[in-house]
Amino acid sequence: MTTVAARTESVVRDAVGELMKAAGFRRKRLVFRRVHGELVQVVQVHVRVTVSGGSKPAEGFFRIWIGLGPSRLAPKEPLEFECGDHIELHAGIPSPRYTWEVPPTRGAKRAKVAADLVQAFEAMLATLDQITDDTQVKALVAEATQNRIWRRQPLAWPKRHPAKTG
Repeated sequence: MTTVAARTESVVRDAVGELMKAAGFRRKRLVFRRVHGELVQVVQVHVRVTVSGGSKPAEGFFRIWIGLGPSRLAPKEPLEFECGDHIELHAGIPSPRYTWEVPPTRGAKRAKVAADLVQAFEAMLATLDQITDDTQVKALVAEATQNRIWRRQPLAWPKRHPAKTG
């Protein structure tokens, strides 16, 4: 049986590998990179595995993160968080979905995931093709910050009790 990460890599490679290659991205496992204008653009697939204690096989879900940063400052093969700015796919790019379940086998479920993934990546590429410099990145990040589906709330630390005296 293949691992969840291997199944995810297979789905991503089969569904959008050629699309991303045609757009100038190079793939290494679940990370796509390209230099576009003054920017390095990184699209990274993050896999989350859930295990139910052995009663059923591990399940997996994946999300897409995008990293954008000046190519002159980027390391040789950056990950999305090593770029100047990074956002989740759904935060900055219109997409009907932002998380996908890893299909266990080839079949109807996998075909549905692949079709959804192609649609999301086409929308993402239409946006990324227009972003060539840092000012456009800042505009995308500002828009993404306003339109986020989820927001991080400040931690609610427990109130400290005053020290007992005497």
